[in-house]
Amino acid sequence: VCYCESYYCIFSTIDCTRTWQQTYFDNDLTVGVTTVAVDSYDSKIVYIGTSRGEIIQSTDSGKSWRVLNRFDNNVRKIQLAPTDSRLIFVATESKGLFRSVDRGVTWESLQDKLKDFKDNRRFRDLFLSSTQPGFMILATKYGLLKSINNGDDWVALELITPESEATINSVITNPTNPQEMYYVTNTTFYGSVDGGVKWASKKLPTSRGGNILLSDPKEPTVLYLST
Repeated sequence: VCYCESYYCIFSTIDCTRTWQQTYFDNDLTVGVTTVAVDSYDSKIVYIGTSRGEIIQSTDSGKSWRVLNRFDNNVRKIQLAPTDSRLIFVATESKGLFRSVDRGVTWESLQDKLKDFKDNRRFRDLFLSSTQPGFMILATKYGLLKSINNGDDWVALELITPESEATINSVITNPTNPQEMYYVTNTTFYGSVDGGVKWASKKLPTSRGGNILLSDPKEPTVLYLST
């Protein structure tokens, strides 16, 4: 099953993208579908976030939907822990990061745990490791913040660019080695092989800003960049 988001609806395909069917539609055309996440243990369970601030869940591959929570702020990203899909993280545009340990029944704000970092509510990206449970990287207007215990404690990573100039759009790690990190800005690609102690940089091969980074789960040396 594959899901594709349009501005105000979701499409799904079960035949390798040969045909698509609409599985979610918002009656308010001013409301955008901003993010989609699928349970890795049960692909019938799907989560979407909206610009209205809702987390909406389907447990039947999009045939029916219910609102799990309203954050009253644009939902930018939903991430399910790869090793435990009961653990869900939601990043909002300007209200910060939230965590659920019971598949979205209850939610906890993590802002108190991020209070020592300025601009911590200004979300840019969120990455969860698939091989090291608890390891996550949060990209904010401040820069990169790392946690190894599912967001209970955070440390800032030292970057090449000054904090005020670090417009980080996407961050990932090698699927098999979280110490190997990558992030991209509007102009530059950065990589580290020692957990962010040292960084190497490379100018992007395009004049367009770097938007999303992905790594191939079977070939970790293969990276994909959208602009």
